[in-house]
Amino acid sequence: MTFEKDLNKLEDIVNTMENESPNIEDALKLYEEGLSLVKKCQKFLQKTEQKIFILKNPDLKKEVNETKTKPSIENNFELFGQNIDKE
Repeated sequence: MTFEKDLNKLEDIVNTMENESPNIEDALKLYEEGLSLVKKCQKFLQKTEQKIFILKNPDLKKEVNETKTKPSIENNFELFGQNIDKE
């Protein structure tokens, strides 16, 4: 789903819980689904904020790329003397 669809679904869940008084089992399912959607939307917004920050500060992107120390999987294999085919 897209962010907008997730947000609309979350609004539907809130409306259902506020206006339809679902039974406890249905309310729990809706709550769990809503919580999952909230986390997904928050994660999307955090990533979007990071992208905007990097776009507004292009010099920082270069610094971040230069300070990355986590090697790729291919590099890990090369470190141990094993060669893997790169596609």
